Amino acid sequence: MSQVIENPRGGCVLAGINSVLGALNRVCPIYHAGPGCCMQTTASDPGQSGNKSSSFVSSVSIPSSNMLEREVVFGGIQKLKTTIEGAVEIIDADAYFVLTGCTAGIIGDDIMSVTTEFREKGVPVFSH
Repeated sequence: MSQVIENPRGGCVLAGINSVLGALNRVCPIYHAGPGCCMQTTASDPGQSGNKSSSFVSSVSIPSSNMLEREVVFGGIQKLKTTIEGAVEIIDADAYFVLTGCTAGIIGDDIMSVTTEFREKGVPVFSH
């Protein structure tokens, strides 16, 4: 038996909260993070390999702002708003949760103001 774990199943906090939300029906996570975060945090999901997943939205179907250099320098709030609008238009969920990666936290994007703005319009968008 190999002594090396080829595909470790551990993940960051983002992966953990995504797993918790995956257990809730009709809940859509929205990532506000770099492009690798969605892929890395869902790499062990059955849906990643084409199998059915028990999550309402999982794997590569999770909306993500995919923050790049431009958002890191100038802020990613506008891209987040566009991502939320797209998710609401395409995915019929009862609640949407914005999950932030390290990048959004480091640059200080004000996620609470964005989610509050959507809730004031009657869209159930929340942040952690």
